[in-house]
Amino acid sequence: ERFYEEQTGKKFLRVKPMDKVREELLYYRDAWKAEYFYFWADTFLAWSEKQFDVFCYMYAYIRMPFWIQTRPETLTDYRVRRLKEIGLHRVACGIEHGNEKFRRETVDRRMKNEDLVKWLGILNDVGVPYSVNNIIGGFRYSFLSAVYAGYIGLLLFGVYQKYDDVRSDIVL
Repeated sequence: ERFYEEQTGKKFLRVKPMDKVREELLYYRDAWKAEYFYFWADTFLAWSEKQFDVFCYMYAYIRMPFWIQTRPETLTDYRVRRLKEIGLHRVACGIEHGNEKFRRETVDRRMKNEDLVKWLGILNDVGVPYSVNNIIGGFRYSFLSAVYAGYIGLLLFGVYQKYDDVRSDIVL
């Protein structure tokens, strides 16, 4: 919640109660024989230390491999190592763009390339495979040569008209 507030200046973040998360995971594991979980959350690690520790305690009982999405700046050595202990198999991170100016001015992500390399390096050091999602277009850069991801997703940068600018005679 603190991370969300620091990034947006707002105090809203949806967080499912951990007892409900546990109930659902056990249901999928036991009733549906799930063998792997993919936590579909843009910023899986946007938790307080207490919330993180509660998740780890709970998930240690589930005992299944899982994949998360998170922002690179939420990665710490402690968190990655702890998650690996309880089943973390893979991580997906959105770095958005290798050009700092584009990242700052277009997608409002204010982080330096050297910080991205440092944060993603934690995954390398701990031995957790990861992928990065990256916008291409708009600027030239050589940042990706410093990232050792197993997969690099490239998304084309396209400028779209706002809905108000769309012709009114087009029926949607």
